[in-house]
This record gives sequence, structure tokens and C-alpha cells, in this order.
Amino acid sequence: MVVLTALTSCLGASDDDTILYDDAAITSFSLGTMNRYVNGEKTTFKGSNYLFHIDAVNYQIYNTDSLPTGTDVAHVICNISTMNNGVAYLLNETRDTLTYINATDSLDFSKPRSIIVYPSSGNGHNEYLVKVNVHQQEGDDMVWNLMTDVAFPIEPTLPTGLKQYLGKSTTEEYGLSNDNKLMVLKKDQTEWMQDLADDAENAEMLPTEHVSLVSYPLFLSDSTDYVLMAGASTANSQRAMVWRKIVDYSKGAPKSQWTLIERNDNDKYNLPLLKDLSLVKYDDGILAFGGNYRTIYKSRDNGITWQELKNFRMPADFNYDGIQRLIVKTDANNYIWLYCDYGTTKEVWRGRINRLGWEIQ
Repeated sequence: MVVLTALTSCLGASDDDTILYDDAAITSFSLGTMNRYVNGEKTTFKGSNYLFHIDAVNYQIYNTDSLPTGTDVAHVICNISTMNNGVAYLLNETRDTLTYINATDSLDFSKPRSIIVYPSSGNGHNEYLVKVNVHQQEGDDMVWNLMTDVAFPIEPTLPTGLKQYLGKSTTEEYGLSNDNKLMVLKKDQTEWMQDLADDAENAEMLPTEHVSLVSYPLFLSDSTDYVLMAGASTANSQRAMVWRKIVDYSKGAPKSQWTLIERNDNDKYNLPLLKDLSLVKYDDGILAFGGNYRTIYKSRDNGITWQELKNFRMPADFNYDGIQRLIVKTDANNYIWLYCDYGTTKEVWRGRINRLGWEIQ
């Protein structure tokens, strides 16, 4: 509704006429430069990089992407735009005082606060509840919990002639034969067949001990899996041999084949030889567990290069000296499961990187 403070003639309004509006709405809300304190050190970042949503029905303003831990939200410069020159005031916590908000005011949003908007007409007002969300955990910290009453995964029955079942993609299963051949069982078939010929290129580099395999959908490719295999080969004692296979299972797709990811022994970021290697897909990369388990490696380029994962830690009470066998699994909720076999005892740990468990608020 528009209220006119002066009558206008049929010839039009004069320059002195003022138009007042009944709109009492916030149209945008953003933060200025924010201070962050971590371990006593101060850093700054642009608060405007964090989008605030305005719920015009319920009169709420909030950010779904929370600010980093340690952000000082008790001293906030905010930028507020209103419709048709409405005026915004901060309501104090006892709800008895209004303070006009300007672009230089430092406001305390450590708790949800109310902002009152009055229209230019002065008729009525609207109250918005503003909540500035801040993460309470460090995003890259790994948090582990010891689980109880959790059974170990059931080991698959090995088909005749196989010494190790490696895993599967959407349409294929893989294993190592007793005579160290790479075997495949294709969908809708009943017999395992050799998947890498003895005379194939680089066949001598096929890993035959401490072998692990992981398969996942190839990014931006429909009906295609990326299968990665790594382990120790008798032909190279310097590093793990890493192979890949791109399996396109769309109708009429060409036959897929295994390819060695060729690297020099002295190249940086090779995957080292790791006893009882386990590969899992996690956090937009591949994690490699094995050896003494004190160092975890990650590949962000589908197995070409591997770097030590600095911020990843095994459980604080993990028995490095007593571990005899470790099974590593992941699930759809971004958890890593460690099934630890110590011979006479077993235990199961479940962990997740904090930011992978954060929900949109």
C-alpha cells in the first residue's frame, strides 16, 4: 500500500511531493570482514562469501554454510538493505530498547537476535530473527568412535582356483588365481576368465601380493566405472604397481582393458609398498591403508600420484603393534569402518571427517 503525503493535480506531482511506503522488509543481509581466532592466532576472511537466506514467510535470516570455527560473531559488521527505504533497528535481549543499525556498527550475533524494520510510512513493522551459524568443530578433524556389538564383514567364499577375491564393479568381479593370474567374472556369466593376458603390455608388473582393488563411478561419465588396483609385483621391489581399468557398460561400448599407470621409481608421490594394502574411495579421493598404518596416503587424481595425508589420524587407542589384520570399509554416510583383528581380540572403529557429516541447516 502506498501513502501519498500531498495531493497531486491532474497535471502531475510537484518536485516537493514525497511518496511513503508501508513495506517493512529486509531484501539482503551480508557480513563484513570477520575475525577468526585459532590457537591464539588471528586471521580475517570475507563474511560476504557466506550467503544468508531470507525467509520472507517466517521472518528468519540465517546462513546454511556455517562460518569456520573460532569466528568472532560477537563483533560483527553487517550490511542490511531494506525495501523502499525501510529503517532497521536491533532489538536488545530484554526487548525494551531499539538501536538504529548503520554500516559501521559492531553487533553481537553470538546468540540469535531480532531486527525490527519500520516502513517509511511509519505504519506497523516486521520483526526478523537473525541467526549466524558457526561450526563447532574443525572441518578436517577425524573423529573416531569405538563401536560395540558390530560384527565383522562376512568373507566371500573363494571360487575354485582363486586365492584372493579383490572386489567388483557394476558389471564385473575380480580375483587373483592360485597361479597369480588376474581373473574376471562378468555379469550374467558363470565362469571366471583371465582378464589380463600373459603377453599383455606390462603384464610382468601385475601385482600378486598385498593387492587391493576399488571401483567407483567415473565422474561425468554415464554407465562407466573406474577400477583401480594396486599391490606388490615380483618385477619391482621399489614401489607398488598401480593399474586401472575403465569399464563402460553401456550398450555397444568397446571392450575395456587393464592399463598400468606408468611411473619411474624415483618419481615423487609414488605409492609405496604397503603390507596388507587396503584401498577405499573417500572424500573425493582414494585412501591407501597398510604397512604399519601410521601413515595414510591419498590420491586425488585417480591413482596417479599419492601423498601422505597429514590431517588424517588413526584412532588414538589403535593398537599398532598388535594388529594382525585390518579390513577397511566406507559407507554412504561418509564413515570409515576399521575392522581390527588382533588375533585373540577384535574391535571395530567408526570415524568420519567432521565436514563430511555437517548437514545443511
